Amino acid sequence: MNTSSFVLTSPDIAEGATISTRFVFNSFGCTGDNVSPELRWRGAPAGPKNFAATLYHPPAPARR
Repeated sequence: MNTSSFVLTSPDIAEGATISTRFVFNSFGCTGDNVSPELRWRGAPAGPKNFAATLYHPPAPARR
């Protein structure tokens, strides 16, 4: 599978910018609006029927 042509973008999220609280989960101590940002992609492989996206924030405190 050639993944070099797969491109994911969002008009709601600017590269290198802070994500608006509109798109932050509203639970576990977070107080966002829990709205999903618009995602756009091109060059997706033919086989998959679903995609999953995650956001990782390394400096965020982990709950144990």
